[in-house]
Amino acid sequence: MMRSTTPTLALFGLLAAVTTAIAAEKPKPAAPAPAAPAQPTAAPAGAAPSAPASTPVGAAAPSAPASAAGEPRLVNGARFGAWAVACEAVAVNETACILTQKLIAKADNRFLAEMVLVRPKGEARVILAARVPIGVHFPSGFVMKPEKSEERSALVWQSCNRDLCEAAIELSAEKLAELETGGGATAGYRPSARSEPVVFRIAFEGAGQGLDSLQRATLPAGRK
Repeated sequence: MMRSTTPTLALFGLLAAVTTAIAAEKPKPAAPAPAAPAQPTAAPAGAAPSAPASTPVGAAAPSAPASAAGEPRLVNGARFGAWAVACEAVAVNETACILTQKLIAKADNRFLAEMVLVRPKGEARVILAARVPIGVHFPSGFVMKPEKSEERSALVWQSCNRDLCEAAIELSAEKLAELETGGGATAGYRPSARSEPVVFRIAFEGAGQGLDSLQRATLPAGRK
């Protein structure tokens, strides 16, 4: 089950904005060739959020190559659907790898959010985190609504550094699978107290396969 915090009045307003953005979307006919999915972003000031396009960064990144033993080898930038592998040395002979998805507004290349997925070692649950630009309005929260559900959940703010603030939520394996097969989710937050909500779509295709591959994968030489 997706955990959520008790919403404030500002959070109720953001919930309404996310819901309005979803309701305003109309089904689009299938194109002859596959293209990056259209995703709603920021709403214009003084109006309900519309649905301009945004897209994950790095759509042309390579897939994870296989090692000599037949297991996929972890390579920074290797993609699983909408998600990319990101590995970082955290200690001597210790490397941590996660899945990331950066969302950029197509209209002006504005950074919207970086989504992060990680599965604690030996556990079925996963942690979904959202990293957004510093200055975000905390009382409004970070709200997520699955495409095929009326359930709304608030990611809990964790911490900030000089550039980003992070919110997170725990997802069961079943909930992640629902998001992956159900068309993803719409999410939103307020960049500041006086700004309109930024509303966008999070794609989840490839998430389960990516997390499974991270557990089975071998690391590049010198990083085991």
